[in-house]
Amino acid sequence: MKVITSFAKDFLSSQVGYGFSDRETLVLDLFFTNTDRKVFFIRPALPTSVSGALISMYSRMKNQRGIRGHFVDNLLPLILLSFTSLFRDQKDDEEVGNTVRKMQKFLSENHIRSLDEFCAFSFPLEKAFSEFFASASYDVNYMEKIASSPKTKHFFKLFLDSYGHNSIARTTSFTLCCENISMLAAKSLEWSRPGSAFIELSSRFISMEKAEVYPVWEEVSNMELRSLTKESIYRMFEMYKEQTSLFTEFMKERYAPVFSPDDLERGAFGEACDVVGNFLPAGTLTSVGVVASGEAFPEILKHLRLDNTPENEALIEAIIEEGDKVGLGQFIRHADPSEWKRKSWNYLDTDHFFLDTDELRDSKMIGWYGISSRQAEDVLLKSFKDLHAYKEAKTFWDVIAILKRIPRGDYDKLPNQFEFGSGFFRGIMTFRGWRDVHRQGFSTHMRTYLTPHIGFYRYDKPAPQEFFDASREVYRTGRILYQKMRECLISDELTQYPLALGNLVGFHIGGNFSQWEFVNWQRTKPSVNHEVRKVIVEGEKLLREYYGWWKEISRANLVPAYIFSRTKEYIAMM
Repeated sequence: MKVITSFAKDFLSSQVGYGFSDRETLVLDLFFTNTDRKVFFIRPALPTSVSGALISMYSRMKNQRGIRGHFVDNLLPLILLSFTSLFRDQKDDEEVGNTVRKMQKFLSENHIRSLDEFCAFSFPLEKAFSEFFASASYDVNYMEKIASSPKTKHFFKLFLDSYGHNSIARTTSFTLCCENISMLAAKSLEWSRPGSAFIELSSRFISMEKAEVYPVWEEVSNMELRSLTKESIYRMFEMYKEQTSLFTEFMKERYAPVFSPDDLERGAFGEACDVVGNFLPAGTLTSVGVVASGEAFPEILKHLRLDNTPENEALIEAIIEEGDKVGLGQFIRHADPSEWKRKSWNYLDTDHFFLDTDELRDSKMIGWYGISSRQAEDVLLKSFKDLHAYKEAKTFWDVIAILKRIPRGDYDKLPNQFEFGSGFFRGIMTFRGWRDVHRQGFSTHMRTYLTPHIGFYRYDKPAPQEFFDASREVYRTGRILYQKMRECLISDELTQYPLALGNLVGFHIGGNFSQWEFVNWQRTKPSVNHEVRKVIVEGEKLLREYYGWWKEISRANLVPAYIFSRTKEYIAMM
């Protein structure tokens, strides 16, 4: 059943709290489906290399006008500056980085912070913009007519519906931008994996001064509960700000003799954001970029609907409305979940991870469930023996020996044969940490609802006592609020919004051997968030326990912990 409220629709469709100049609007209209809404698509007119560079900024975006603001304030001026005589002749690839730094310095020293200031600075810069706009201009409305022409509609109705040629939908792609939506809605968007890629704003870049949240209290009819929900959420923001400052100062004082001043400043603040970020409510607003095939988009919409929140339903409407402008409407077929889909999809049962305790808990892997070592060796040996280079191998250990003699680059995954073995991990970790793990390229992700039943994150490195006291306060306040919401028959989906990201969720992650080896290599690097790294290290140890040969092919870093994850020099905890 569709659940939507007028408030949710107004929230998603309301105009953003900023604007663009006439010149900026003319440019943005060429490349984005709107300039004043939270949900929009990047038009195909923007080259993939540029749109890719643009939405990658979602991971650490600071521009108050979002990705469109970043485009006109930063990216476009830098691109146009490279066309001027000041920088046009610097073509040496080795000097590209230096050239970009010089251009950034030029803009900074001349106080050029927007496209209008760029054009007003000098005639050569205004000329560069005029030439760009004249070359890039086209009739947006006419292109939208082409996308929805009767011929186009007939073709896709025939080939997608009648013939079932989904390969056609697979060869198309669309770039969706959603700004100022809740972290919960972002995770609903990111659930569908095949044919989709996502990049979301890191919680480390959420402003302590201007953090915003989806006002879930507006969905609550009980006035007393509405007031309590709002008070609890804003108290979390206050504690996030207070504890980040205290935590940072504690770290700087404790580790001053160990790091250089710059590394200490960066590392202490980064660690504080990683750890105290667990106080943020799950309804905190974020931004996410999505690149998905025409085949994948219906699955994305299905999951939004299965998560069954008013915000998600409003998001579906906005995506369909904006998607029509770039031709997505031709591919949004069969986007309503069938009864089959509903019965085969759900959240994991919280009771299987149930602890129900006031104590802070460790994040951990609970177990690996895959084929046995003997089965894995038999399957892998058979798959390799059909290759000429391995035909003399008598055992799987012979295969390992051959593999170890072949030079391997950092980005070389295991041979495709390792995809024949797969399995999944069970574990518990914070919702905040799970957001990071969920970004990995696995075929299967599942979790429990976010509740206070499993416990709250326990930081296992030195920290101020005030932080641990605050963690318990956030957790217990959330338990009380959660209980009152359940008593008022608030849905499982909505009760998640005011709960802190540090509440633990139970999760499953499925993947094949090739995926696991690559991800374990990536997510055990010293630069990775401590909680995420700890969980992945535990998974690596389980794989080594199950498969004696795993350590021979793995590149995972098993150092238990580093003091900070965001410094040039990584120092292990003693």
